[in-house]
Amino acid sequence: MSGLRVYSTSVTGSREIKSQQSEDYELFVEAVEQNTLQEFLKLA
Repeated sequence: MSGLRVYSTSVTGSREIKSQQSEDYELFVEAVEQNTLQEFLKLA
């Protein structure tokens, strides 16, 4: 039986993307701590 298999991952090998994700996460945590999450999500 022949078939098509599709694999995906959420892990990236790009350092540039990883650094951007890290920065976006830090901004998210900061918004939570400052109770400005609503405003952050509208901008994100």
